[in-house]
Amino acid sequence: MADWPPLINSVFTVTFPIYDNDGDPVTAAAALDSETSLDGAAFGDATNEATEISGGRGVYTLLLTSGEMNGDIITTITISTTTDSKDAVNVMYTVTRQLINLAFPTVSGRSIDVEATGEVGLDLDNTVGDYQTADFEADFLTAALIANGAIDAATFAAGAIDAAAIATDAIDADALAADAVAEIQGAYVTGTSDAGGSTITMIDAALTELDDVWIGSKIKFTSGAIDNQTRIITEFVAATDTVTFAPAVTASVGAGFTYEIHSHAPVDLQSWVGLVSGLLAPNALIAGAVDADVSNIQNDVITAASIAVGAIAADAFVAGAIDAAAIAADAIGAAEIANGAIDAATFAAGAIDAAAIATDAIDDDAIATGAIASTAFAAGAIDAAAIAANAITSSEFAQSAADLVFSSAGATMAEIPQGVPSATPRPDQAQMLIYMALRNRLDIDTGGGTDFKEIYNDAGVVITKKALTDDGTVYSEAEVETGP
Repeated sequence: MADWPPLINSVFTVTFPIYDNDGDPVTAAAALDSETSLDGAAFGDATNEATEISGGRGVYTLLLTSGEMNGDIITTITISTTTDSKDAVNVMYTVTRQLINLAFPTVSGRSIDVEATGEVGLDLDNTVGDYQTADFEADFLTAALIANGAIDAATFAAGAIDAAAIATDAIDADALAADAVAEIQGAYVTGTSDAGGSTITMIDAALTELDDVWIGSKIKFTSGAIDNQTRIITEFVAATDTVTFAPAVTASVGAGFTYEIHSHAPVDLQSWVGLVSGLLAPNALIAGAVDADVSNIQNDVITAASIAVGAIAADAFVAGAIDAAAIAADAIGAAEIANGAIDAATFAAGAIDAAAIATDAIDDDAIATGAIASTAFAAGAIDAAAIAANAITSSEFAQSAADLVFSSAGATMAEIPQGVPSATPRPDQAQMLIYMALRNRLDIDTGGGTDFKEIYNDAGVVITKKALTDDGTVYSEAEVETGP
């Protein structure tokens, strides 16, 4: 190498003169013989022989091989048979790095910083001008160049990283390390299982929380045959350090399985609505909770027991919310009205008047068979005060309703029993007495001391009679009396 000092273990050409007794250079020295020594060892013949530089000035060169230079101290000697010539001796000290490979300032005190350990760096504070993108090679800044902890919170100005600084989709699944995902998921507890578990239980004596504290959370196993299997916790018994989960994992949880307990478990909606049959439906997290279908509520999900007493108050309905169209035909039957539910206190004085009942509002379709039974009304529920004067007129009774009352669909009337008819009978009693007198057997009995008009029932028994007298001037029928 042309540089200096000589580089260890590298080819080097040494240049030297050969002098005579008077100190003059010897030209064309004869029978040259060159030898080398490494680090003070015995001399040996050199691979190459010294030759005079062209021009005959008595200066010679000797090319040393890398092997002949592989020492700290290199000594050469060149001998000639020329009369009065002196032996030419050279001693060289090799280095591992030459001057050409060393950094040094062009002007003392500028640009180059040399550490006490010999390391050389560039002090950017001493540089002139701004650095642009073109001044840096692609990928020149690598992870190895950034020391651990070099970038901390103080490195960034407040708000330096905002939405605009992060490209769309910059943070994808590949950008998140496994431990980062675990951090986002927010594991409450991590641990390692003890022996004694099963496919639905895990035991860890390190769990010291209260009973059932983990219910609804999810447990994720992170090692062994059940690695990455996640289940919902349904019970925790502190006394036995036992976590119960569902559904079962694919292998029993013995000793040495690592796990994480995360926040309350999400549910796969595809599983919930049944779109993916291979997924397990979610388990009820609260005992007795209503099973819900995301897409709709199943029939009979909301029962009477589901609605608390007083949950639906009057102010829940806007005025007129429940009208005739809202009530299906026969919707309100006898079973829907509790015994005594409608009493006098239910109606304000005059609440039911002619204006309250629309024309033909009450027809045969509106009244289900047996809908209004005697038990629906408390004693005295409908009194004179409850019905306004002239509240029920002919317009309030639809023809179909009247037909229902008086047609063959109405209830039959029983025969009057044997006895003296009341002076103030019910309409049906009065009608039946006339009906029986016209339909059944009627005798004028003159067989005794007194003549009688006798009315029979359908069975032929006299139910009532009246005495007859005739003095030739006045024919008289006395008040009825009991038969026979």
